[in-house]
Amino acid sequence: MLAAAAHGAAAAPVDVAIDAPHELAAWDTADVKITIHNGGTQPIAVLAVELTSDAGTVAAWGHEGECKGNVRGCSIQSSWASEVAARRTASGGWELLVQGPPQQRQAPPTPAAREATERLLSVTAIAAGQSVVLTAPLTAMYQHGGKLDVALRYIAVDRVRWCAPAGEPPAGTFVPCQPVEPSAGYVLYAPATAIDAVAATARSHATFAIAHPAFDLDAARARGGVAAGAFGYARRTHRWILVDDAHGTTVVVGATDKPDALPGQWLEPLTALDQLGEVSVFWNTRDAAKAAAALRDARARGIAVDLFGFKGGTSRDRLIVALDPAHVAALAASLRALGYTMTPDGIAAAP
Repeated sequence: MLAAAAHGAAAAPVDVAIDAPHELAAWDTADVKITIHNGGTQPIAVLAVELTSDAGTVAAWGHEGECKGNVRGCSIQSSWASEVAARRTASGGWELLVQGPPQQRQAPPTPAAREATERLLSVTAIAAGQSVVLTAPLTAMYQHGGKLDVALRYIAVDRVRWCAPAGEPPAGTFVPCQPVEPSAGYVLYAPATAIDAVAATARSHATFAIAHPAFDLDAARARGGVAAGAFGYARRTHRWILVDDAHGTTVVVGATDKPDALPGQWLEPLTALDQLGEVSVFWNTRDAAKAAAALRDARARGIAVDLFGFKGGTSRDRLIVALDPAHVAALAASLRALGYTMTPDGIAAAP
């Protein structure tokens, strides 16, 4: 296990380590393991874990996790720490608002929800001497820079006054949060400000190598005529995906075949297709007659497309395309013929 340096308030000694493959083929996928070890004599609580590279966030755990940058397959999980609605009592204590599943929460907010103007953090303690292993998927993008960094925010639980709910009342009501002694394995609650004041950070890093294909990025740029810009790689076809912002196209190029210039920004759907085999793409026409024309043209080309349905209704001007690799060229031809382009938010009218 790699030793990690702790920064911030004094806290129990904690180690965090990254276990990643030493070498991966370009754009191959693998699991990365993060091991958190509580080497102190008191339980600790994990607040947030963030795995990053030069490309941005690879994975994050915690209530403030966010995908930053341009990492393929970035994952966010709300485990370990989450916000809970609460209110102060006249005696200075806390009451938690019991909320049901998201589909049962009312809009507009209920009177009880409007009274819950405060937020507590709920955490789960890890016992002294215990280790926890987290797993995150990694795609071997060049943009990672061959290294991974992990930042762990945590606290020693004996440094905060905690409470826990008394009983399990029905959803939509408040439950007293009674003071408790922190114990490993139990969910504990405290104000975020109190937790942040004593939080510490542990860090570690790991490196890995990427085996480049024979037809590499520089050769692809030269052959495709795209000197710079966002890029990706399709492992199934051994073709590079080069975004050409200057011409509003995405060039797909292999070592021997003719480069294809697709209208718009196709990086996201093409890289997803390489992994999933089929992706859904919205086609936004903003006009019922144009939607009908797009539906006819796309279906005539063998593309699986239909009007988008939601909440028991059907849109008149928005289509949903079930795109597979065999119909990429057909969809591109349809977009050119009808005056549309691919964008990060789906298909839209060409500028």
